Amino acid sequence: MAAPGAEVSVGRTSTPEAPEVSPQMDWSAFGEKFTRHSGIAMLMEDLEEGVKSGALMMGGGNPAQIPEVKAELEGIFAQVQRSEGGAFSPLVEAVSNYDGPRGKAAFVEALARYFNAEFGWSVTTENVALTNGSQGSFFYLFNLLCGAPRPGSGGARKKVLLPVCPEYLGYADVGVSDDLFVTARPRIEVSEEDRSFKYRLDLQAARALLQDAGGSRGVGLICVSRPTNPTGNVLTDAEVQDLTALAKEHGVPLLIDGAYGLPFPRIQFAEDVSMPRWSEGSGLILCFSLSKLGLPGARTGVVIAPRPLAKAIVNLNGVLSLAPGSVGPTLALPLLREEGRMERLCEEKIRPWYKERALYAKSVLMEALAGERRVLCHRPEGCIFLWVWCRGLPVDSREMYRRLKARGVLVIPGHFFFPGLAGAEEWAHTGECLRVSYAGIQDRDRLALGLRTIASAVLEAYAEVPPGASQGLRAGKRALPSEAESATIDGVEAEPKALRCAIGA
Repeated sequence: MAAPGAEVSVGRTSTPEAPEVSPQMDWSAFGEKFTRHSGIAMLMEDLEEGVKSGALMMGGGNPAQIPEVKAELEGIFAQVQRSEGGAFSPLVEAVSNYDGPRGKAAFVEALARYFNAEFGWSVTTENVALTNGSQGSFFYLFNLLCGAPRPGSGGARKKVLLPVCPEYLGYADVGVSDDLFVTARPRIEVSEEDRSFKYRLDLQAARALLQDAGGSRGVGLICVSRPTNPTGNVLTDAEVQDLTALAKEHGVPLLIDGAYGLPFPRIQFAEDVSMPRWSEGSGLILCFSLSKLGLPGARTGVVIAPRPLAKAIVNLNGVLSLAPGSVGPTLALPLLREEGRMERLCEEKIRPWYKERALYAKSVLMEALAGERRVLCHRPEGCIFLWVWCRGLPVDSREMYRRLKARGVLVIPGHFFFPGLAGAEEWAHTGECLRVSYAGIQDRDRLALGLRTIASAVLEAYAEVPPGASQGLRAGKRALPSEAESATIDGVEAEPKALRCAIGA
């Protein structure tokens, strides 16, 4: 037997061939932009790497593997695989045929009926367009409404206004051109009593940015996620009404990304939050997804929009993918057709699980950090993440990401979530936050292990610079004042009373 690594020739003498070298790619502007490193690409690469390595997955956006939800989906799979009257099953028919570029007609019709019955809207099938996931929806919408003007139009380049940040990192890189965002800095309410904080819309800051851009001449879209990924923040009804009025005043559409919220999957814990009223002339664009219902692999996004915009998405589907995928709509159709089934799934199986897990995760993490009062957790009002603010941390979130990855725990560093914010590098807050998923680990003991590992790494980082010492290790970093000093820190408002967490502290 040949020694390990030795070459073996059969019938003739052979020489090893030189390894192939890929030719240097001469990228177009489009190619150069979309081959860069990005936060969303890092997140998805970490998901794949973490699954292979057995790391504690506390960074990605995978929904929880809830047994009751998976059992519901398994029942639906069985239902759509049944053949009746000699016909092939709905699932076989779905994968054997193209749908139209608007998406599966029966599902589009069911969505229109569902929204109208649930909220009293006047949605028609012409207002609905399906996409291959919310990421595709954002790519379409941002580039349809923002970026370079039509040749010969005499128009100006338009941007997306993010009126509150932090905001979803998946928005940051979907523009065909760079410099697509202008972002308002939020107000931050802090409660030292229960070690929580909450971002608030600074309407005047958003208004000033919109006016400085020339209104609809320089801004083509206002966009918010509700609940917000990464923070779990939920804009109040009053804040949404303020944004709607601001958008109407300037003739700019308002996009509300409801991937985690109402009406499905309802991972929203505040009880006093309602859907805005949509109509053809409301100026609202609403985005939804089947992913957090438990179907991320189906890649199905839903857009409710004025007819011309929905038609533009239909055209783009035809050009870029011929048609949206049909498996997700086929699986979700029974949830809409059978009265009350969607509500029961969301209210009885999805929402309670995340609410309980959010409380548990926050409790474990803050207990492990009981002696470190500089660490705060955003009020978990929805979504599937804890957003942890480590005030005055001597190292930034990127370094914390690297240290935790070395310990087998994957999180997402916070600096990715402030696209388009002027002065982001100088605002210490942007480098002091971590996004931690409590959905990616089913086992409570392993989740607790991950949370305690995060706490341990944070405490070790704080120990590198004693409390009260100069914190000049990062650009833009300055020492935090004591409680007796100013109650405003980097634009943060310290609340005299504890904020009530929407799901309890």
